[in-house]
Amino acid sequence: MSMITVLPATDGDVAPEPRTLTQRRGRGDRVFSRLMILSGTIVLATMSAVGLFLALESIPAFRRTGFRFFTTSVWQPSTGEFGVAAVIGFTVMIAVIAVATLRDPRDDPAGAQAPFRAGCAARSWRWSI
Repeated sequence: MSMITVLPATDGDVAPEPRTLTQRRGRGDRVFSRLMILSGTIVLATMSAVGLFLALESIPAFRRTGFRFFTTSVWQPSTGEFGVAAVIGFTVMIAVIAVATLRDPRDDPAGAQAPFRAGCAARSWRWSI
């Protein structure tokens, strides 16, 4: 990361030359950065492996039921009948509520208000019973 700093003029008519300042990250910052990249990579690899496993293991079920899996609400795996129509509506509703209640992190970048909000919500819930 480079920055250029121009110092105010001193004696004489000659303007000073701008000097370039460089900033090196410390050892702790470099180690932390690498650990975060490694942990993020591990999370992505794990999630990809789980997704691949679920996709491969679901192939026989989709071959047996086809598109009925999404339109049937019967869940009896022992007889080979199963579908997710009953839960898809609530899953979509939860996703819509989650997206609708997102807030801009720039409003509270450090999350300083989060514990206060959670405490207020817990107190109001406790006393509303």
